[in-house]
Amino acid sequence: MGCLASSNLPPRDSDRKSIPAFANSTPKYAASSTLLPASMQSSLRYRQPTMKCAGSIFKYFLVRDLPPAVAALVPEKVVREGKIPAAWFLEQVGARGMQVGGIQVAAYHANLIYNAERGTARELGEVIGELKRRVRERFGIEVEEEVQYVG
Repeated sequence: MGCLASSNLPPRDSDRKSIPAFANSTPKYAASSTLLPASMQSSLRYRQPTMKCAGSIFKYFLVRDLPPAVAALVPEKVVREGKIPAAWFLEQVGARGMQVGGIQVAAYHANLIYNAERGTARELGEVIGELKRRVRERFGIEVEEEVQYVG
């Protein structure tokens, strides 16, 4: 989802040694950018609102790497170029809109986690851990973070 990763979460009560970098500024191609034609600005404003985020958190799955029984559950329209978005699995386990403290999963995209209001690294870790647990329990597979941890 293209959010800049230029600074990190407040360090208060963090029990993690590293955290994904979250933005404190607008997305890379902000909707107000003069580099974009006006026709694209309104579309981008909807798709990439200004928020503190690290973009998509979990990696795509390769169909060939999934157990056949799990791959068979995924609708064909979701599979693109042999890949399944982690968001599909996250949606199946109720990720959209989930919130722990100030960290929230976007209501419109299950693989976009953002800092809604002074969330902490601990809260972010709880959300990521809970999502991983839900997918593992329901599908028997592990979602893997694609974010880089810093700090």
